[in-house]
Amino acid sequence: MGWRFRKSFSIGGTRINFSKSGVGFSYKFLGFGPRITHMANGRTRKTYSIKGTGLSYVTETSGGRKSTKRRQSTTTSIGAPKGAEYYDEKIIKSSVDKSATAEEFRELNEFVKNARLKNGWIIAGIVVFGLLSFGVWLFLLPLIAMIFLKVKINDYSAVEVECPEMDDGSENEKLQLVKKAINSRRIRGVFKTAFVVDARYASGATSSLGFKPCSKIKKLPFPFVFKGKDEIDRAKFENRLIGIKIGSEKAIFLADFLLYDNGKELLFLDYKDIKVELKATRFVEEKSVPADSKVVDYTYKYVNNDGTPDRRFSYNPRIPICLYGDMIISSPKGLNMIINFSDSSVFDGYCKNDAESKYSPKDPVVRKAVKISIEKNKFSTALLQTYLGEGHNFVTGLAIWLEEKGVIGKAEGNNKPRKMLVSSMAEFDDLFKDKSAKGKK
Repeated sequence: MGWRFRKSFSIGGTRINFSKSGVGFSYKFLGFGPRITHMANGRTRKTYSIKGTGLSYVTETSGGRKSTKRRQSTTTSIGAPKGAEYYDEKIIKSSVDKSATAEEFRELNEFVKNARLKNGWIIAGIVVFGLLSFGVWLFLLPLIAMIFLKVKINDYSAVEVECPEMDDGSENEKLQLVKKAINSRRIRGVFKTAFVVDARYASGATSSLGFKPCSKIKKLPFPFVFKGKDEIDRAKFENRLIGIKIGSEKAIFLADFLLYDNGKELLFLDYKDIKVELKATRFVEEKSVPADSKVVDYTYKYVNNDGTPDRRFSYNPRIPICLYGDMIISSPKGLNMIINFSDSSVFDGYCKNDAESKYSPKDPVVRKAVKISIEKNKFSTALLQTYLGEGHNFVTGLAIWLEEKGVIGKAEGNNKPRKMLVSSMAEFDDLFKDKSAKGKK
């Protein structure tokens, strides 16, 4: 019941249908074979007919229009099972606009924007005339013309760029870390963070991460090409390309600027405004453990307050806790991207240098943490977060630093607190006095 709209017209061998559901079209290749119909609801129909007899055979693909709703997966920083409750959710999102482009790159930005617009119209022309040429040979001429324009615009609009120098001893130490991080066996884009209400039902987790699809960029977008004498020379730069894609966002590190593309705007960001941070994190990996990751502890799907398994649940598997990393790419002009990666070797040099600058035996917070741990005769990250009021990353980094200094023992598994290797603050101070004395000799 109700109003109905349907209108169709033919151009050569192609028929275009307009209806309330949308636009569909059908064609028959050069007058032979079945008539193929792409309907507005997303289905495809093939009609085989014998001319003059009225007989025909129809096949139709199953399914309808695909849902455009993006599927998101949510995983915790140390793994919460389904049913865990969260609070204080924060969405990780970039809010970069055209004003973020550095002044010296704005003219180039306009040139690239116009080139991409022209390229889009040419591709649309190739698709339209390609469909129309199935039924009428006359449309082959404009199709060939469009293909010729496509080749020409590729040459005319090409913008030559270079990769940043990655030789040893270069000033791009953090770019080397970025490249190593995105080459991890497992990378994930973070779009949401939250805190867990009850860690007992979340494998002992205190925080949660929501992930987006994430992948390494292997080729430059149009109209950029690498500088080189020939294609072989340019191909060498492909292996040096440093780029990451999170959902619709792309960030490519080039020699002179960071190329940022969010699907709507293509921007050129100055490295002076870009900040790259790496943070170690303990991550409960409910999937298979990547080969490049390091297992630092174990927990259970459901745990008691002291980290032991909750015996009330018949199905309570042991789950490995891996040392993962979070790479944060940000700028004061709105760029905000977080990549979770599995390669723990990235921190071999970085975390040690970072910890040396962040933690000190004379720091009041560090001394308070050691004093509390001596009194409790154990080092517990959950306990210290409560007493110190510091975050998970700070306390986890402190644990790594104290273990290297010989203040606490190694993780024993099952999410248990670490043993204290010093029994007084005097012993703690002696550890650093001895090292300073050895350094003077």
